Amino acid sequence: MINDFKKALQLSLYGFKAKVQMIFMIVFVIVGFVWEYFFQGMHWIGAYFIVLAPVYVSQLLYGMGMSNMVASSPYKKKLQVLYPASLNFFFELIAMTIIVLLKIFEIRSCPENKGGLMYVLLSVCIFCIVLNFYSAIVYKYFALAIVLMLAPVMGLSYIFTSELFNNYEGGLLSTLIDHMSLGVLVLICYLTVVIGAVLQYALSTALYKKPLSEYAMGMAMRKALKG
Repeated sequence: MINDFKKALQLSLYGFKAKVQMIFMIVFVIVGFVWEYFFQGMHWIGAYFIVLAPVYVSQLLYGMGMSNMVASSPYKKKLQVLYPASLNFFFELIAMTIIVLLKIFEIRSCPENKGGLMYVLLSVCIFCIVLNFYSAIVYKYFALAIVLMLAPVMGLSYIFTSELFNNYEGGLLSTLIDHMSLGVLVLICYLTVVIGAVLQYALSTALYKKPLSEYAMGMAMRKALKG
């Protein structure tokens, strides 16, 4: 398993425009931190940017799967199933740890905002599961994945916005957080990362034989890998 992870990490460095993808990944994290700073952690978008960053690593590996050379390689299945799931798990674990540490720091700095900050942390857990589901199917069923991701995200955003303007009081998730300790919530955060990785691996395995959707890749990538 460790050898597979090392191989996945090495191969990702040779992905299509790997440096550009890594720059985007870093930019997402920076935007997340900036958003966290200006909103004092009380808005979920900053945390969402941070947890979205690992998606670029998956794209590097799936992009290789479109190459005619890789199509006949023994690494084909791993590039579409094991490697993306393992790297996503690793980088999401890092992203979640960053978010958890940020929220702990923000709670200690502004104890009066504890309820709202825990609320944001719980919303990130939900988004993490949605993101893993999206990552597992987007390179097979691009349009369906976009719809299935946007629908819950828009619904959750509506709920979060409604409760935000009510100071996180009286809502379903707010009531749940009122009966939850920070330690339990942190445990839930890491459990969602594990559950999300297992879900992504299971769905990727089930969809492995389906052809890759060229719509999921940029035009430049398709030309480069098919050329």
